[in-house]
Amino acid sequence: MISSFFKTRKPKSFDFKARYYNEDKEEMEARYSRIRSEIEGKSVEGGYRPADFKSQWTKRKKTTSFEKKSNMRLILIFAILCALSYFLLYN
Repeated sequence: MISSFFKTRKPKSFDFKARYYNEDKEEMEARYSRIRSEIEGKSVEGGYRPADFKSQWTKRKKTTSFEKKSNMRLILIFAILCALSYFLLYN
């Protein structure tokens, strides 16, 4: 017990492995893949596609019946609490 009380801890080691990053090579590979996909007629990843944007916007905008019910329940509870607090404060 006494030996563990006076025992000092070893400092934590930092194990960092450096990586080589070639920005020019990354840009060149991105250009090659974009050009290759345009030649083959495939869609470009990460590119702007208005049809996909519109479809995803409508998917997010639609609310389910559960969400509508929960919103109505929340409004109802808030109205009951407001009415209850009004009656308690002014009567």
